[in-house]
Amino acid sequence: MTDFVTPNDKGIMADTDSRSINNAVREAVRCGFGRVVIPRRNERTGADRWDIDEAIILPSNIEIVLDNCYMRQTDGSMDNVFRNFDDPATPSSYENEDRNIVIRGVGNAVIDGGKMNGLWEGNSNKDGFPHVEKNNVIRLYNVRGLKLCDFTILNQRWWAINLYFVEEAILSGLTIITKPNGLNQDGIDLRVGCNNIVIENIYGQSGDDFIALSGFWSEKKANKYNVRGKSRDIHDIVIKNIVATSTECAVIALRNHDGVKLYNITIDTVHDVCTSEAANDKNPRFDHFFDANSYKSPRSPYATVRVGQDGYINESECQSGDVYGLHVTNIHGRLNNTVMLNESIENSYFGNIYADNGVDCVITTKTHRESLNYGAELRNVVFENIFYNCRDNQNSTAFDFSLNHRAHSMENVVIRNAFVGNAKTAVKMEHSGRLFVSGLYSEGGEAKIIVAEGSEVIKV
Repeated sequence: MTDFVTPNDKGIMADTDSRSINNAVREAVRCGFGRVVIPRRNERTGADRWDIDEAIILPSNIEIVLDNCYMRQTDGSMDNVFRNFDDPATPSSYENEDRNIVIRGVGNAVIDGGKMNGLWEGNSNKDGFPHVEKNNVIRLYNVRGLKLCDFTILNQRWWAINLYFVEEAILSGLTIITKPNGLNQDGIDLRVGCNNIVIENIYGQSGDDFIALSGFWSEKKANKYNVRGKSRDIHDIVIKNIVATSTECAVIALRNHDGVKLYNITIDTVHDVCTSEAANDKNPRFDHFFDANSYKSPRSPYATVRVGQDGYINESECQSGDVYGLHVTNIHGRLNNTVMLNESIENSYFGNIYADNGVDCVITTKTHRESLNYGAELRNVVFENIFYNCRDNQNSTAFDFSLNHRAHSMENVVIRNAFVGNAKTAVKMEHSGRLFVSGLYSEGGEAKIIVAEGSEVIKV
């Protein structure tokens, strides 16, 4: 006797692997077991592989156990591997949320996106193509109680994991690895309405942001993804123990506009593990077309942690009070910028940050492209315990609070206990207001402090 169903069971097996697994899910719900085990061996084909050509639909109170199995999206298919609703998504409500969905791996469990299928943002919903969200590996909406644990996602065609209005979730023990052979290949994306989530012990490489918290809204999104009775804010998120890199953007990226707030976010222990090839490349930094067999830009990611971006605005840009309660600690940056800040941030702490010699700026309000607006409104923000292992980087500025195109200000911003090595510039201050500095040290005591007119740096 067993307390689970498998897609190999008599009466469950169908003409495709996707339909066999969907049959197993429906039977597990019907008989009350609530558990489907996908084993390594596929008895229908006699292979150690499960070919996925259409999404497996997950109801409430279901556990999917990936038991040393290898699942691969079929060539040319255009659908998710797992989702909890039938497309297209329609506005839902608090009362009909799905609950208690689990996908967990045992041993070497792998979901492989396989080959790119020609669907991307440029032809999304055009020329007979579906929406590009069909290229998410896992796509879940309006769920309370989610666990995604202990499996590997390879070669995602777009974002690997896409969550809307998901609450009380744990994402743990995941490996996400892709070659940069497509556009916008994020790892994990938390969209509007996500809260009370832990993302921990994650390893890998993405072709875009590795983990992104993205609070964007519009009438189009409301018509598709709104959940009546739920807040659109992203809050109470813990991201910890991330060992990863991006071949194009940031390891961790937080962005929000359109009245969506982002608050009470803890980011603890993030190591950028970009290749030595990328770290040692001396070519220009960005705007290079990618080589499908290597990294995209010669020196990526452009930031280990990024907060804000002056883009993706549908209705209104991020306002003062929309981002607060960030606690960012134990960050290890290798290239370009360790922490990049590009929007209004209040009542937040950044500490225990280590930047290697390849880093140009430890803390910066510039962006990765000079043509973009940059700067940040900072209020009640502390930067503490900073170590910049700068030896011979000619582009080095430890703290670069630069502006472009428009004014920004600081209020009660503190730098405390910072060693900047041989950085050419310790602090560049262009924001209006005051910056308080205590315990700033350099290797030879020669790092410059550059203060623009209307700005003030006060040593305390």
